[in-house]
Amino acid sequence: RRGQKKRRGHCGRETASVKLTASNAVKLPLLRKFLAAERQLIASQPGSRYFPEPDVAKALKLHPRVLSQLADSVVFLPRRIDVGLGLLSKKAREMIPGWTRWRKGWEFSSQAVQVVSEFKDSFPRLVSLLLKGYRHVYNAEDLVETRGLGRATREQGLAELAKIRSWCDARGISRLFSCPSTSDILPQETVKKLAVLVTTIVGEKPTPDQARKENVPRDQLYRANPTPSWTPSSRFGAGDRVLSLRSDEGVPFGSLGTVIAVHRMSREDAVSPLICDVLLDSPIAAAGTLLGRCPEGQGVTLPATSLLNLSQPHQSSTRSTSSKESKKHSARQPKDSKTYRILKPGDSKVKKVEGRNDKADGR
Repeated sequence: RRGQKKRRGHCGRETASVKLTASNAVKLPLLRKFLAAERQLIASQPGSRYFPEPDVAKALKLHPRVLSQLADSVVFLPRRIDVGLGLLSKKAREMIPGWTRWRKGWEFSSQAVQVVSEFKDSFPRLVSLLLKGYRHVYNAEDLVETRGLGRATREQGLAELAKIRSWCDARGISRLFSCPSTSDILPQETVKKLAVLVTTIVGEKPTPDQARKENVPRDQLYRANPTPSWTPSSRFGAGDRVLSLRSDEGVPFGSLGTVIAVHRMSREDAVSPLICDVLLDSPIAAAGTLLGRCPEGQGVTLPATSLLNLSQPHQSSTRSTSSKESKKHSARQPKDSKTYRILKPGDSKVKKVEGRNDKADGR
């Protein structure tokens, strides 16, 4: 209609002329089949087993400080070469998904424990050097075992460092993806399977019963690109289905995707306290691979204020307020009237109150 503001629904369709139902709601398209299949896929993935750092140090017969250095960073002069495994960063509070995580302390997965054990056995000279004491930087010459045949040269030390780096590169450890320790992120194998699932289901033509969502509250219809950016969704988690609410960030309005990681920002100047890595259903020009985690053109990072969470429905503030008020009033009322004394007009307390009211009225 002319002069009427156009609003858009879950899939970006205009819903200005749609007829509301008796419950003040509308019908919008939504792929229910994908939601069910995505949840089933994520739930079926086996989770990695993690072990606390003290238990890992005890099992590997390593000093806790040495284990921390091997898993984090060990810098050698003269070129400041870091030969640590980089499985975590205690200074930056970063972890490697599937390898390490933070749960009231650092924890290592089974594959991380195996790699540290092989690293320790492959380079015993490095472990013995770290056992002598902690230093911010070490000298490359200290890695060479001279056995009393003279002093080691710098070139010999650099050759030992090159061996360690080659060992890490051969196992792909130097190419692992790191993220803040507070992030909620899906394993890489799960993301790959989700990408295949997206290609399969999106390519199918959905039937009406598979792509119809009814009784959508009217307060969940939005105008594109609101100013300032806002969303009624307050909770986001890895595996949630989301929809883009803005088109001025390179992602078309109404684009559907799956959250593969949620990062919590602690900076005060951050656009949003939550940043989401999203695997889009369809490739777009502005998207990338998110460091190889997604297919080309399907990985994008967006603030949570630009997304609508479809997996965790929003409850309007009026509903929540009314529910709180009802609970408050219900708590005041007696649960069993037999346990309370019921005052009758002839009781002394009732007469006493009536007398006070008469004096107040000047009777």
